[in-house]
Amino acid sequence: MKIRNMADGPVVDLSVAGAVATIAGIEIDAAARQADSLVTVDIKHGPGGIAENDGDTLIASVVILPKQYEEQGEGEAATLVALPLDPNQVQIKLWPHAG
Repeated sequence: MKIRNMADGPVVDLSVAGAVATIAGIEIDAAARQADSLVTVDIKHGPGGIAENDGDTLIASVVILPKQYEEQGEGEAATLVALPLDPNQVQIKLWPHAG
């Protein structure tokens, strides 16, 4: 996964293992969330703490590119098969957060 700091300053805890990112204790499985269109998962901080898509201060975004397909078989028997997610095509954007 590509990690990009959007500004200088401290950021939340982050760990990456393959297609899974854990951001401030929230696990994002990019392969499981990949769809036929671009997917953005926002991690925010608000009165209730840090949560996915809930809060007023954006602290991280996971951007997952759309699925890619390849044709298998020939003629009328050909089918489109989704290719596995390439974790290098996932971007994590981090904004400063003092915790």
